[in-house]
Amino acid sequence: MVKGEVTEVVLQNIPDELLEEFDDKVVEKHFPGGRSEAFRYLMAAAIVDEKNGRFA
Repeated sequence: MVKGEVTEVVLQNIPDELLEEFDDKVVEKHFPGGRSEAFRYLMAAAIVDEKNGRFA
């Protein structure tokens, strides 16, 4: 992948209740760019955590 390119991702098998709660408690409060912004942030944070040995 070339830096700057964007890939469309489709999430499957996520319970409606979990997604609704995520939107209500996380996305609406902290990510004005919406759910996609929240997922980008979480993915980047997970990469940093992995690099710093925070994943078991």
